[in-house]
Amino acid sequence: MLLARQPIFDQQLSVVAYELLFRKGDDHRAAFSDGDLATSRVIRNAFMDLGVDRIVGAQPAYINLTGNLILNGTARLLPRNRVVIEILEDVFVDTELVHAVRDLVHAGYQVALDDFVWRPDLRPLVDLASVVKLDVLALSWDQLARQVERLREWDVELLAEKIENHRDFERCVDLGFEYFQGYFLCRPDKVRGRNMPTNKLMLLELMRKVYDPNVRVQALEQLIRRDVSLSYRLLRLINSAYYGLPRKVDSIHDAMVLLGLRFVKRWVTLLAMAGFDDKPPELFTIAMTRAKMCEALAKAAGNRDVESFFVVGLFSILDAVMDRPLPEVLEDLPLSEQVIGALLHRAGPIGQALDCVIAHEQGMWHRVRFAELSADAIQGAYYDAMAWVSDTRSLLND
Repeated sequence: MLLARQPIFDQQLSVVAYELLFRKGDDHRAAFSDGDLATSRVIRNAFMDLGVDRIVGAQPAYINLTGNLILNGTARLLPRNRVVIEILEDVFVDTELVHAVRDLVHAGYQVALDDFVWRPDLRPLVDLASVVKLDVLALSWDQLARQVERLREWDVELLAEKIENHRDFERCVDLGFEYFQGYFLCRPDKVRGRNMPTNKLMLLELMRKVYDPNVRVQALEQLIRRDVSLSYRLLRLINSAYYGLPRKVDSIHDAMVLLGLRFVKRWVTLLAMAGFDDKPPELFTIAMTRAKMCEALAKAAGNRDVESFFVVGLFSILDAVMDRPLPEVLEDLPLSEQVIGALLHRAGPIGQALDCVIAHEQGMWHRVRFAELSADAIQGAYYDAMAWVSDTRSLLND
């Protein structure tokens, strides 16, 4: 079962929930049974086998339920304090369904209406809903404004989904939406001119030296030591109980000798990127997930150059971090042609792995493939990545 999550943000771009995305099933199955089967398997995987905390952390999970699963009581298998039940736009609304939804609400469940477009028969469900989701791509801005105005009659919170850029996010904020969903966070925001803030110039300079294939250990050590905060965080992380080293590491030089240059380069990059306070933390979470999943796919496929896979996943959001077109950001970085081709053109095995990871992230299941790996292997790489990201974020936040 292919399963991913998509963040839902508030106006400050803090994550308030995740929607669970999952493959709807094989093409030869009937659509009705597909929806029921896929959702049932998500419930089993996310809430029974894996544990919801591993999938969405402390945030609630939005999960699509078909009308049939609402009617047959499957919804009640879900923990009401951890989920928001999404009712799909094509559900058949009759008295039986309305009564079943009302019983769920009375039992303490929250309900969201997905891909909402006003119809008179939906009024009983709007009366019961906590959240109404509107598809930004499916409606013109005039249509969207009219839908928002109509829904002001009810005490519901509005969620704009499929937001693809920061301009559309800002327009939705102006319209009065409370929540936002889409891939705009991974896009550059307001790319203007060539002037770049000092902190971003410093990050580029750091990465330029860290990834210089001719860099000397002594030069890299001096570079890291010059940044007192970076040195402190790196040593604190290395000496954490997570790594369980036999002795305390007291210097950057000791770290390089004991753990290796590749390890130190990776963590210096992660710590530097995590230090940006002008970007939402979820952007860094996405970058780490992509990096680790690319690496896991490489290992599963027997590719030895796993570090290049990790770097490509991590750097795939550099344009969003720098608010610059990716080709411009990569111009001054000493990366191999293989890595640059993967980032810009999805070229070669590394580019194919990145394409697979992003397709999985966005629920584009027909593109989720890499080498000869099975769907189970790809999903396993995603779960491994999420577990590593959870541990890493805990280390970075200590």
